[in-house]
Amino acid sequence: AAIADALVGPPFDDVVESLAIGPLPERPVRLDDVVLTGGVGSLANTVDDRSVDTFRFDDLGPLLAASLRRTLRGHADLPDRPLTLSEDLRATVVGVGTESTTFSGRTVWLPTDRLPLRDVPVVVVDPPGATRSSESPEPPEAPRNRFERAIGSARALYDVDDVSGLALYLPEVGSLAYDDLGETADGIAAALRSLDRSTARSVPVVVVTRENCANVLGQLLAARLDEPVPVIDELRLRAGVRLDVGKPFAGREAVPVVVKTLAFGG
Repeated sequence: AAIADALVGPPFDDVVESLAIGPLPERPVRLDDVVLTGGVGSLANTVDDRSVDTFRFDDLGPLLAASLRRTLRGHADLPDRPLTLSEDLRATVVGVGTESTTFSGRTVWLPTDRLPLRDVPVVVVDPPGATRSSESPEPPEAPRNRFERAIGSARALYDVDDVSGLALYLPEVGSLAYDDLGETADGIAAALRSLDRSTARSVPVVVVTRENCANVLGQLLAARLDEPVPVIDELRLRAGVRLDVGKPFAGREAVPVVVKTLAFGG
């Protein structure tokens, strides 16, 4: 009943106001159609009350769907039944997430024409030597290999021609000696050139490190790439999250970063 009342508009009782997330309509709303999506919406649209299996999904979804369907059909100010779409998003959980705002370190490398970036998926780069046993007689792998693996993972997980960008996250850069950072920059640059060759457009990329080295790494990358890449540091991330990277502030010494995580992510 609270959902139906919220759809119609004021006046609202205490129950509706206590359950509302965000502002409620200030004036009555005339609706031509109502669309219910997600798992509950699918049940409300297709399952007859007499055939409801209450505990089919081990949750309250079927009961909520049945109650919602009866309420909408019995409400004089709403359409008799929800409009059924030809395509539907069943997993409403896609939109249920958490957001936390943090700030990068202050030694960042920020080409301002590349920011802001929105809804950028994070791809985690293996630490140095992650695929090699400590007892292996094989020499250490070339730095570029772990970055190319990360780009390969991005291609497998996302349609890189459609994403708003990619974030390459280095939880462990390796040695921070200048020459070693140069080899790391070589590996990143080679992987990004490979990405550009395999996509229909230039995909914006931001490099994120946990360690405090973004400014030096950014300068090294700028010397190796035609287009500069933002590098931000001192963030702890994991695979599966997405980032919003804002414009720099504090004299271009830091950027705000929103980390978006699915509430039911693995």
